Amino acid sequence: MYELNAGFDVWSMLRNLNDFFDDLIKPVAQKHGLTVMQLRLLCAVKNLENATVGSVAENAGIAAANASAMCKKLSELGYLLRRKNETDDRVVCLELTNNGDMAASEADEKINETYQNRELQSFWKKLSEEMSANISKHAAKKAKKPARKVLR
Repeated sequence: MYELNAGFDVWSMLRNLNDFFDDLIKPVAQKHGLTVMQLRLLCAVKNLENATVGSVAENAGIAAANASAMCKKLSELGYLLRRKNETDDRVVCLELTNNGDMAASEADEKINETYQNRELQSFWKKLSEEMSANISKHAAKKAKKPARKVLR
């Protein structure tokens, strides 16, 4: 009988999922002359409301400085428009160009084609809800912890 090793199994599953999605959209990225991470950033811009460099970085799980450099490159390649926020110069707002929208839409279509199976959709929805609940519990516990004392 299989015995669950939650930590190892979850990390392994996440790595495998990441690799699976990267392999799934890699042909789309190559078609547009992009890296997989660049395409993932375009997809984040497409799917986030009022996308900024910071929100895209958080969504992609990368440092804001790396996301900023990638967004600058995507802008130079004609896939993305960058502009300063009108009320806060530190915030860079992002918008897809027609080419960026086309690439992100193709990646989204590829992923959606793969997940048309209702059982699989139900599984992912349940897993997502369960993970979100656990993440929220963890964040709430973390917020209740007292601040560390700094020793001098």
